[in-house]
Amino acid sequence: MIHKLAVVGILSSIAYIVYSSMYLGRIYLYAVGILILSGFVYYMTTSFITVKMVSKALGKDADFSLRAGMISKDGKNIQSGVFSVSDSTLLFHKRKGDFGGAEVIWSLDTASLGSYSIGKVDERHSGLLVKANGNEEVKFTSRKFLSMEGEFRKALGWPEE
Repeated sequence: MIHKLAVVGILSSIAYIVYSSMYLGRIYLYAVGILILSGFVYYMTTSFITVKMVSKALGKDADFSLRAGMISKDGKNIQSGVFSVSDSTLLFHKRKGDFGGAEVIWSLDTASLGSYSIGKVDERHSGLLVKANGNEEVKFTSRKFLSMEGEFRKALGWPEE
């Protein structure tokens, strides 16, 4: 509900800024401030998720966790969230609601994990490409995967290369 009010604030601020610049000849700074504040509230209630939220949802700390984005199958959308490994399961969490919390939107058992690669996952993003045994591919974007590969392999229970 809060994010819907933020959208109303964004749209009304834009409308007032356009009106005031066209018909009054000036832009009022409080309208720009309301626009920025509404954008911040919208981001915080829809996309912002922390590792602490994920730990609380799991009931314990994950073996490995990293803020990342999950690229949709068509490659046009990125869902922000947290990628984690816990109890031999790869998980991707997104924000649950306006007041916080995390929910799992993707999971894969490590026994079903065929392979993974770290590097370019598409023409614009670096990250992690996960390939399941059933030839399913899922792409996650975060530049930190490369520097945290050792921790990721340890969480999977795989030997370091």
